[in-house]
Amino acid sequence: MTVQKRARFKNVFLVFFCVFVALFSWQRVVEASDYDHYNPIEKDASSTGFETLQHLNKDVCGWISLDGTKVDYPLLQSQDNVKYLDRNAFGDYTIMGSIFLDYRFNPNFTDFNTIIYGHSMASGAMFGEIKKFADKEFFDQHRYGSIYYNGRERGLEIFGILEVDAYDTEIYRTLSSKDEEHQAYYQYLLSKAKYKRDVSLT
Repeated sequence: MTVQKRARFKNVFLVFFCVFVALFSWQRVVEASDYDHYNPIEKDASSTGFETLQHLNKDVCGWISLDGTKVDYPLLQSQDNVKYLDRNAFGDYTIMGSIFLDYRFNPNFTDFNTIIYGHSMASGAMFGEIKKFADKEFFDQHRYGSIYYNGRERGLEIFGILEVDAYDTEIYRTLSSKDEEHQAYYQYLLSKAKYKRDVSLT
């Protein structure tokens, strides 16, 4: 999926870069054919392939790609955070599961923060290559990604990488609309970050 224009999100749903290696991450070896199962699905905004995938599964709400990694997958969201731990976008069983949004957040990314989960596979599939950002040189050289949803593609800017406790409720909580709460949350993330960048929240 090609980003024609890098549009910066004004909210901090990029928090998923900080947390998706924690709660539902296991190192497992999978068959290459399982990983390749997504290859025939076109993600381009103008293609019918992505629309077909959405018609097949109403839980498909977007597509996420991260530059310099294998992360290039559909985004799903169900009514809980369990369904896609071991199911792909077609509803088939797979130990890789899917990349999915926490059910508590708006799939249109209108919340200040949005949590996205995915397994960290030993093969590098799913979020298995997120660990690359723990290398300072890689972090410095790879700043962007993209999310496609609701017929449009938006650019992502990676502002930090950290490994957190799966039971750190401060990381995984939803936020109110208060600016002071947003700032406090953002500062908490930065305080935990191994590497970070300054980004504007306005």
